[in-house]
Formats: sequence, C-alpha cells, structure tokens
Amino acid sequence: HTKFRNVTGVQTCALPILYDAIIEACQKNLLAAPGPGIPRRVLLVFSDGDDNLSKHSLEQAVDVALRADARIFVVSSNGYGMNAPGDKVLQELVDKTNGRLYSPLEELPGSAFATGYISKHQIYESQNSVYTPGTGQYTAEIAAALTKALEAIGQELTNQYAIGYQSTNPTLDGQFRQLEVRTKKKGVDIRHKRGYYATP
Repeated sequence: HTKFRNVTGVQTCALPILYDAIIEACQKNLLAAPGPGIPRRVLLVFSDGDDNLSKHSLEQAVDVALRADARIFVVSSNGYGMNAPGDKVLQELVDKTNGRLYSPLEELPGSAFATGYISKHQIYESQNSVYTPGTGQYTAEIAAALTKALEAIGQELTNQYAIGYQSTNPTLDGQFRQLEVRTKKKGVDIRHKRGYYATP
C-alpha cells in the first residue's frame, strides 16, 4: 500500500504497486516539470516497501526517478517489532536517489514496552500494554511521530545550496554520469543528486 506526494498533490494506490506508482508519478509530473531543479524534484513516498503486483521492477523505478532528476524521501509505515522485508527496498530507493528514509513508527510504543508482546494487532489486547485502551494515547503518539518525520523532511528541503558545473564531455551519448560532491568540513552529511543522463 503506497501513497506518494508529487508536485500536483497526493495520490493513493490501493494495491502494493510501489514501483509502478513511482514510475507513474515521475513520468506524469516530474519529467514534465520546467527546467532542471525548478521546481526541486522530490518524491515523498509513504509505504511499507511491499510490492508484488507492479509490472515494473525496483531497478526500473530507480532508473525513471534518476531520469526525472528526482530524489525519493520515504516515510516507512512499518511499526515497532516488525521484521519487514520491505525495509530493504525502501532503503535502496533512498540510497540510489540520494534521498532519506524515515521510520517514525519504529520506536513505538517505546522502551517501556519491554514484555516482548510486540504484535501491532495485539497492542490493545495485552494486559501488559503500556497504553490504556480507549485513551487514544497510541494514536496520538503515531500522529506525533509522523509529524516529526515530515517536519524533518521539510526542514532538510528548505535548507539547501544550489551549485552547478559544466561538463568537460560535450557528447550527449545518453549514458548516466555520476556526480560526487565533497566538502573540506568533516562530519557533514551531503545529499545531492547521484548524477544525470547525458541527453539533449
């Protein structure tokens, strides 16, 4: 189940078709955006990383995102105590597009929940639960965690530098050319586009 936000709004997929959703968002909205980096091309995905119905592969989704000059930011819906194979997919999406993965539900319900009874479906049923049924405390903490993740993404996208360069290779051969940005300052986490396709 995937939700993604693009320059035109929010779309929701009722089926686990993450890769198809990313490709559609990039092709219909981001590839048509005027000028490289104007507006900044960012895809915000809400997902558990589960995909078994897409017609396309993870590699194809990443390729289209790179061609659209898009960075993918992901908010994982996988919660506390879940060993979700989709986490690897989500991590690969952000690594290859130089985005970032947020897992706001990973720490819920918190360190006080030390009984080992961690099934998300049983959290209200256990007498050992740190939350009292009917109080809405768990729901409130989920909302707070999601809000914190979105605020962090918003802050990162707001604070940025714009730099550019002119390639010494004028050949437009359609190949992907990797970019690397370095800084003399230590301990700095730099997020930049991985590269570009040399096309007209």
